[in-house]
Amino acid sequence: MSNEDKISESSRKRNLSLDVLSSKLRKNYEFFASLNDDELLGFLGMCESSPFQAGEIIFEEGEHEAIWFIILSGQVRIYRADKTLGYLGEGQSFGEVGLLKNAPHSASAKAEIDTILLSVQRTILSNTLPALGYKILEYIASQLADKLAHANLQIENLEIKE
Repeated sequence: MSNEDKISESSRKRNLSLDVLSSKLRKNYEFFASLNDDELLGFLGMCESSPFQAGEIIFEEGEHEAIWFIILSGQVRIYRADKTLGYLGEGQSFGEVGLLKNAPHSASAKAEIDTILLSVQRTILSNTLPALGYKILEYIASQLADKLAHANLQIENLEIKE
């Protein structure tokens, strides 16, 4: 096989991988379904894909990194002082607050099973494609508002029972 054939085959495989990934993101995230092909490919070009083995720490409470994580496969446990706050799976994301506030993590994250994460740094979103970064931050703010509304309902239900 010639060098050109190898490069062509490598390019074809990469494009196929991007097609599969973009299809998966559009299926699992309403936000990504709203992006055109150029925006989605631009976003994917800014991201890093990272595998984590079961039990591997992704980040610890107090660490300071402004990175948004999207779970492509696997499961992540979010915890604080060994108390589980929740489990996240395929199609979910975490690290949003660090992206919005550029603040230290308020909890730790660990891969419960073998997990593949897509991640993007705040600086990349704000400096490379600011219009897309704005759309992503707007989406994240909406998701956090929904989570806050849900938490408020849970608190109200606890107060009613007492």
